[in-house]
Amino acid sequence: MATTSRSPNGPLPPVINSFGNRSANLKWVPARQNGADIDMYELQRMTIGRTWESLGEWTVLMRDDCLAFNSEDLLPATNYSYRLRAHNAWGWGSPGENSIWFQTEPACPSVPTMPVEIFWDGSTLTMGWKHPAGPTDSSHDNGSAITFYEVERKEISVDQTRTEWEVIDRVKERFVDFKEAEPLALERWFRVRAKNACGYSEWSDAGHVVLRRLTEAEKKDTRSKKKRTASIKEVMSTQEQKNKVKQKLKRATMKIMLGNKLLGGKRR
Repeated sequence: MATTSRSPNGPLPPVINSFGNRSANLKWVPARQNGADIDMYELQRMTIGRTWESLGEWTVLMRDDCLAFNSEDLLPATNYSYRLRAHNAWGWGSPGENSIWFQTEPACPSVPTMPVEIFWDGSTLTMGWKHPAGPTDSSHDNGSAITFYEVERKEISVDQTRTEWEVIDRVKERFVDFKEAEPLALERWFRVRAKNACGYSEWSDAGHVVLRRLTEAEKKDTRSKKKRTASIKEVMSTQEQKNKVKQKLKRATMKIMLGNKLLGGKRR
């Protein structure tokens, strides 16, 4: 009896051997040949993006005759699934069922922006910074809440002595107040890094500040400036709290999606 040859069946779902915060190791078993040797597999990946609505499209990662693959370009605290299709002399078969959905581990935070001067009244300096996600981050905290920001300073003092970096504060907000002691330094540099349960981010670029004594007229003018600075601080604190609530809602919603809709195919 003649055997009918055709393109391969959809392979079984790839198995997630292991994963970390930026990579995953997969393996799979050979697909059914259907009368012609399989010469290639295509591995596809789907991602849930930075918002719970952003369910992506299937993306081709590789085409090869291997039975294992190490996916190394993943984002921390992000949900992924993989599937396969096989190729033989008759062409490409249909994709098989997708693997389980899994979430990569959290990672150290993204790098904060360079600190900039917000306020100077002749004795107190306020420095502030932003904390966006970088191109290789899923969010600014990469899945683990920020515990504090560590701020360091170095200076060229009045005697032209350059000092080493020293920690001046650890704060929960994205700004720091520093009381300057006499005599004033001629120049100061500030840098900041973020800390979460996974560790520290890289240091930000250093923000450069040149301080000088204010005239009496300038000191009077700082009163209105001080009110504006207080408003900026309030806005920054409020935004930080809103971001924390959004992150909690996002993670809770993703858990529901992965537990219901996205895993529906695995319950057949």
